[in-house]
Amino acid sequence: MVLYDEKSKFLGANESFIKALGFEDIGDFLSFHSDVAELFVNQSGYIYNFENFSWIGYALHGGANQKRVIIKNRAGDETVSDIKIIEISLIGGDKNYLVIFEAFSNININISQTTEQKIKPAGAGDDNEIKKPNPNEIDLDIDAIDSGSSSDMAMKID
Repeated sequence: MVLYDEKSKFLGANESFIKALGFEDIGDFLSFHSDVAELFVNQSGYIYNFENFSWIGYALHGGANQKRVIIKNRAGDETVSDIKIIEISLIGGDKNYLVIFEAFSNININISQTTEQKIKPAGAGDDNEIKKPNPNEIDLDIDAIDSGSSSDMAMKID
């Protein structure tokens, strides 16, 4: 998983992703690159690190039919990976983007188009709330894929 700020500036990545790319740690990675997108291969049909606009913006709003990249690791090996981008709203109104490179992840993300909206019937107390789907919001359900280790958890980043 990789984290970007609202202006698509690289903020960091989980250690297992950095190691899968062939680097010892984030410091080792940063001694060669300033952004994971520098490892994207510019090939027709795939998202790459555009010069004049954000690849994240393109993936979210530019009509990319397939959100897929080719990423080259330190040894020069290329991997095709679907990506999922999750917009995170921060306190104060800023946003961050969490990018999941599915070929390198042990996290399964399911996004549905409904969340629960609480509705109170007339005269009902807090215990009697009725929950109704709200089609204008997105519910994010993250489940860990069993990797054989009992220490892996749904939200474990490293």
